[in-house]
Amino acid sequence: MRLEVPAQKKLVHEMTVPIRWGDMDAMGHVNNTVYFRYMEQTRITFFDNLGLRAGGANLPPNISPVVMTANTRYPLAMMSS
Repeated sequence: MRLEVPAQKKLVHEMTVPIRWGDMDAMGHVNNTVYFRYMEQTRITFFDNLGLRAGGANLPPNISPVVMTANTRYPLAMMSS
C-alpha cells in the first residue's frame, strides 16, 4: 500500500521496509505496534544518510537526535463479507 502525500507537505525521505513473517498475526495482518518499528528503522536510516547519528560527520560524538513524541493514526479498513 502506498499513501499519497498531500501537495502542501514535502516528502523528505522514503524507504521500503520488508514485512517479516514475525511482524504478522495469524490472520496475516501486520501488528499495529510493528508500524512504530518500521518508522524507527526508517528514521535511523534517514539520520544515517544525513550524518546525524552520534559520532556522525555532522554531530559531535556525545550528541544524538532524539524523538520526543511519536504518534500515528491508523486508517480504518472495512472488510465486506
